[in-house]
Amino acid sequence: MNFSKKLILAGLTLSFLLLPACSRRSQHEQEEEERERNPKLALGGGQGQADRVFDVYIYMDPTDPTSTKCLVDIDVATLWTGKRKNGTLIKQTVTWHSDDQKEYFVAFQPPNDPNSSPFDSTTFEIKAGKKDSGTIVRSGKYYKFFIYQGASASGTACDDSSDPGYYVKP
Repeated sequence: MNFSKKLILAGLTLSFLLLPACSRRSQHEQEEEERERNPKLALGGGQGQADRVFDVYIYMDPTDPTSTKCLVDIDVATLWTGKRKNGTLIKQTVTWHSDDQKEYFVAFQPPNDPNSSPFDSTTFEIKAGKKDSGTIVRSGKYYKFFIYQGASASGTACDDSSDPGYYVKP
């Protein structure tokens, strides 16, 4: 085989090997096309509606000399419920954790109003461990809650947030 035939053969082999790489779209290009087809995805990628558990950790404020204030790592959030466009249910829940192994009590407001919580229960007792909220059963509004140290909603709430709550979107 002479030099020109080898050169042509090498060129054809290289072209054959690179052809799939040229025709394959990148992940970014695929996502861009999906956003163009579905404009709602451009507003955040639709990731907020993914099935997930919001793990919320509660603990006493280590800098509070009176030991009466507690902190919560996710005090405001948007939860989603309902169905996606493909018909599947959105499954989001909250799991409350005692990060310092103390007892806490979460109470949605106003107390004793079953519509004051997005969950079946309006109160959650976290006994030195964790407590799952269960599935979302109500939506379409903002649900305010307070956190108390101990086994009930007695006394003053220990959380210092001026507006703790969850907005649940249908």
